[in-house]
Amino acid sequence: MRGDFTDTENLYEVFSTLAHELRIEILMELWVADADSLGFANLCDRVNVRDTGKFNYHLDTLTPSFVRRVNGEYALTFAGEQLIGAAVSGVYTGADGTDIERVDAGTCFACGGTPQLDYRNGRAIVECLDCDSLLGQCPVPPVVIRQTDTEELPQIVSDSILAQFQTISSGFCLYCGGRLDSTLTVDTEHDPIVHQPLLDVTSECLACGNVSHQNIGVLLFDHSAVSTFLFNTGFDPVSTYFWEITPILNPEVTLLKEDPIRLGLTLTVSDEELELVVDADCTVLEVKTPAP
Repeated sequence: MRGDFTDTENLYEVFSTLAHELRIEILMELWVADADSLGFANLCDRVNVRDTGKFNYHLDTLTPSFVRRVNGEYALTFAGEQLIGAAVSGVYTGADGTDIERVDAGTCFACGGTPQLDYRNGRAIVECLDCDSLLGQCPVPPVVIRQTDTEELPQIVSDSILAQFQTISSGFCLYCGGRLDSTLTVDTEHDPIVHQPLLDVTSECLACGNVSHQNIGVLLFDHSAVSTFLFNTGFDPVSTYFWEITPILNPEVTLLKEDPIRLGLTLTVSDEELELVVDADCTVLEVKTPAP
């Protein structure tokens, strides 16, 4: 469930702050300035405003939310940088007008078929039509899609998915940066979406309330036992698409215990196996490494 924003007056105030063309021009000039900050007169000249009183009013309106004073000059705040960066990326205006033809994207870890990459509503989606499996999806700025050759899109999207999944596995929300509470979906009231329901994890942001789902392999990807196992067995996850990392995304899974939840996972590379036991919070409780 999305967060209950009771302090809506601040949101209204922030959005109204941007509701003037001159204020956007001021932010853009501070963004493109070669220097870290600009003086009043220099900034006023850059936006081509002769009325200094009018200019000062709009500049003051942007301060301190989007513009900060630095030794008598002006620079963007972190919020100002985020705002202009998002505008340049096209996430506010470019998603609806960015389309691609479906692109073949490697091999499906679930059935061995050929998954396809699509881009819809600002999200890159990798799905296998052979077995009707959703292999991965993530928000990707339209500017990335438009500036990437078609044949390179699967690798770019794979890198983006991996980067965002690492943020999630570290316990941070992609949208607001708040802390995540991740739980095996079998121990929640939510419906699973991954190809093996027992592997589904529900992550809820404690700040904004956003709910997302991912394969438990996402949360285990950086675990020392898993990374060591992949390295020792010669499996290089960097040289393949993320959705092709079969050992962590499609392990043998067993519900060992229901109360409390205990899940058994067996990761396999060639003839080598790594056995893990995890609890409902996706914490690894036991590791059984391959015999030397």
